[in-house]
Amino acid sequence: MQLLKVPYHSELKGQMAPGQSLFVHGKATGSTRFDINLICGPKHDGPDRDDIALHIAVNLEKGKFELNTLKGQQWGKEETHKTNFKHGEKFDLRIHLMSDRFEIYSQGSRIGYFEYRVPLSAISHIYVVGEVDLYKCSWEGRNYAVPYETALPHHAMAPGKTLYLAGVVEKKADHFFINLKIGSDVAFHISSRFGEKKVVRNSMEGGVWNDVEEKDGKLPFTKDHAFDITIVSEQDGFRVYVDGEPFCLFKHRMRPEQINGLSIEGDVQLHCVYWS
Repeated sequence: MQLLKVPYHSELKGQMAPGQSLFVHGKATGSTRFDINLICGPKHDGPDRDDIALHIAVNLEKGKFELNTLKGQQWGKEETHKTNFKHGEKFDLRIHLMSDRFEIYSQGSRIGYFEYRVPLSAISHIYVVGEVDLYKCSWEGRNYAVPYETALPHHAMAPGKTLYLAGVVEKKADHFFINLKIGSDVAFHISSRFGEKKVVRNSMEGGVWNDVEEKDGKLPFTKDHAFDITIVSEQDGFRVYVDGEPFCLFKHRMRPEQINGLSIEGDVQLHCVYWS
């Protein structure tokens, strides 16, 4: 996996808006701290540095996230939350933009909120510094209404293509499912059923479901937790990853290059959808 250079300083494309999420994946390489800053301008250091809308210091020595804002060279009131990041272990940090506050997830779990102290529209840069290997740092998505349905472009799920989804399972979730469709047929159906504690995969042709595939045991999804699903179309089937970990392979029953639709239903918040 290619690393991003740290210190990492990048200008954000477009104006920040509710519904978007910042995904930061990496590994803490030291035993002290690293910082993530959402800055209102390009100047990230020095006596004339720009305001910081959100400063997250991941303090490994104290086992805390330290959250604050810098305005006019003055720090505001610090807010702290416990961190489950550990030296030498990979981490997943997500910052979701709500109407009035940042919603922050660590390793999939919501750790808390931080109310906006400066307008979102003022944020223009991100700056990451400290003892950290950085794998990913990107703004993605928006709030998608669920049920969600969209057409997919020609050959969107042909072998070699990938579908990426990210969101949060509802606190009282019963189920949710994803369908990759060819017209009214379903080439790939994957359903997480929390009551039954299983994930079901299947396909449907002419209104009739085919032989079901199930995977019992511990579910890869957790209620009230963030998740990623990556569906990679390979020559022989769809390989599914959950939170970056291999989950299953579903052998093609229909021609994947003919897939032209995607639908998602159930008890989830959907924050990111894209294919490549």
